[in-house]
Amino acid sequence: MPASAFVLWPWMAHRDPRTGKYAVVGWAHGTSGVFAECAPSHIRNLLYQYSAPYILALQGYVVVAPDYTGLGVDHYANGTQFRHLYLNNPSHANDMFLSVEAAQTA
Repeated sequence: MPASAFVLWPWMAHRDPRTGKYAVVGWAHGTSGVFAECAPSHIRNLLYQYSAPYILALQGYVVVAPDYTGLGVDHYANGTQFRHLYLNNPSHANDMFLSVEAAQTA
């Protein structure tokens, strides 16, 4: 499924000396609505005026916050719409794990 997120990438990101991977924190935000435009990545102050993600980034951690499936992007490339899976915990957990993996890979 298409996905979106916001990523805060610090100037000097920490790396694990053993693996070389960046230190990535997955930010599991609260609910923000069920429509694509409710996604934190669509909101200028990244929703709720979060200060914790900024503090983590200032400390050298890469912060990734997925919009959760159906937020941010609400359709496939062919135009077929899908809805946000509101409070679907397994789906949100997968979004968190996969977003951290994607940020480390990128």
